[in-house]
Amino acid sequence: MYILIKKLSVQVACIISAVAFGVYHWFSYNVIGNPFMMFIVFIMTAFAGWIFAYAFARTMSLYLPVALHFGYNLVNIIIFSNGPLAPQMVIKENNLQPVGFLSLALFIFQMVALPMITLWYLIRFRRVVK
Repeated sequence: MYILIKKLSVQVACIISAVAFGVYHWFSYNVIGNPFMMFIVFIMTAFAGWIFAYAFARTMSLYLPVALHFGYNLVNIIIFSNGPLAPQMVIKENNLQPVGFLSLALFIFQMVALPMITLWYLIRFRRVVK
């Protein structure tokens, strides 16, 4: 990422990093061969990858992107029971589709509010990248 920023630009480096992050998650989510799921996984993870890359580009430190990724994974494992632990705070009703307003609200919060809070933080505490 550092080399891409220096050789190209912050915008191009963030896009390349986001695409790589999205494609990598096709394999970790095991969706290869299902075009619809590949599209959904790519959009969700590439957007998160762009946020992580932008956080690195603005701070030139791995602290913020690693903390953001760790926080997302921790919430996903502890609260939403998507890990090796026993059922936690919110147990999925089914594995096929979100059910009810709470599922929709949590999905929208995860996809919109957290990236917006991160963007606000990066703009508010701007550190100039040279």
